[in-house]
Parts: sequence; C-alpha cells; structure tokens
Amino acid sequence: MKSVTFWECVKGAWRDGWRFASRRPWLALVVLAIAWLAPYAEAALLPDPVPPLRLVTYLPLGVFELIRAAVFPALAVDAIRFLLLERRLTPAGDDAPAGGAAWRYGVLAYGMIVLFLAIVAAGVSLAVGAVLLQAHYWPAVSVNVTALIGGCAIVSIGVAFFVCGRLSLATTHVAAGGALRLRDAWADTRGHCWSVWLTQLLALLPVLAAAGAVCYFGGEARRHGLAPLMEPAGAFVAVCAACVSAACSSWLYARYAGALAGRALPASTASGLHRNAAYVFEPEATASA
Repeated sequence: MKSVTFWECVKGAWRDGWRFASRRPWLALVVLAIAWLAPYAEAALLPDPVPPLRLVTYLPLGVFELIRAAVFPALAVDAIRFLLLERRLTPAGDDAPAGGAAWRYGVLAYGMIVLFLAIVAAGVSLAVGAVLLQAHYWPAVSVNVTALIGGCAIVSIGVAFFVCGRLSLATTHVAAGGALRLRDAWADTRGHCWSVWLTQLLALLPVLAAAGAVCYFGGEARRHGLAPLMEPAGAFVAVCAACVSAACSSWLYARYAGALAGRALPASTASGLHRNAAYVFEPEATASA
C-alpha cells in the first residue's frame, strides 16, 4: 500500500480540482453565474422597507437565499463523489450527485459552522460571566477584563478548530454516500487534526491570496464606480475555493479515513478505495495500463 503524503494532498487538490472543473464545466459555470449575480438578485428581491411590512414579501428573497446556500454544497458533493467514487460506486453515465447525500452534506457542513460559532460563543460567555461574578462578589480584586475575555476567545477558537478538524472527515464521508459516523471520524483523525487544517490551508493559500486582492481592489473599485468589474472576480475565486477544498478533502479522506471507509461504504468499495488510493485520483493512468 502506497501511503498518501502531505504534499501529495496539497498538489493533488489543485490538480484534481482542475480536473473536476474541466469534466463538469456546466456545473462550475452555473455556480459561477449564481455567485456572480447573487448581489444583484438580492437587491432586486429585497422588499420595500416602507411600512406596512409583511413577512410574505420576503418569501422570494428567502427562496433565493436557500438556493444560493445550496449551490456550493452541491458543487462540493459532486466534486467529492467524482474524485472518490468514479468507476466504483457512481453508476456509469450518471453525472448528477445523489440528492440525499447532497442534502445531508449541506446540513452537516452548515451544522459544523454553527458548532464552531457555538463553541466560541460559549467560551466568551463563560469569560463574561466570570467578569460579572468577580465584579459582584469580589469588587476589590483587580482583573484585566480585556485580557481575560480575549484569552478565553482565543482558547475557544482553538478548541472549535480542534473539534471541527476531528470531525471533518465525516462531511467528506457523507458526501461520498456514507452514513453519518462521528465516532469513526473522530477516531480516524486522532493525532491528525492540525495536519488536516494545515493541508487545507496550504492548498487554499493561493485562493486566499486572490480573495484578499479582490477585497482590497474591490474597495478601490467602489470608490471609482467600477464595482461591477470585481463581482465576476469574486465569484471566480469562490468557485475555485470550492473545487480545491473539495479535492483536498477527498485526498485527506484517502489519507486518513480508516474506520470510516471500512464500516460505512460497501466492503468491496471501501477496501479497494483504501488499498488503491492512487487509482481513484489517477484514473487515466489506470485505464490505460
């Protein structure tokens, strides 16, 4: 068995992200168009703020926001299934992602964001509560409130990153069509949490740099009335980030998923996936062999 290395994950994320986009150009273009036109659609669908306000007037905007929130998870699910399951589990000629997997992935992905924010909010709330108790019961004790709350916030962010990193393989597994097994995902990432985050960070570093440039020049463009020129650039960066991140998640799954791949996927698929990870990510070479 050839083990997957750290740099193979980083380089493979870009290579397979591009390979997915070139094989699914229409899906990538549809997501790009939605991301590009989303600000204009929101402005057009926003109800008149003049009273009387009715909740029903927000229905078109709400439907659009749901569609907008679903397109990137759908893109990520299709990329993961394409990279992990091509020629194995996905039926031949079926280019569409499984609807159930897409819904479960979206719920789990947004749930991870909520979990992250909840952990940070809980840590900051504990710090604020400690400050209030100290002010009420021990007013003579001097406490650096800013340092206490700031320190708790930093610790909470670290804990949130740790917990979400340990559970990150579960999202990839659900996207691939497996059942939700948080315990197995936690076991597979034991000792690898920070490697998961570092791999994703290095893979997305060029995209993050491009996003920073778009944000900086976007402000300059707005001051000169050229804001519409930056909208397609921001949408393109977002689609690139989604493709690269999904490909990187697929590589991390092939590198670390042991209990997950062995228990939730069909036995033949799971064993083949783990024994021959190179076959999954280099199908052209295998097909020609």
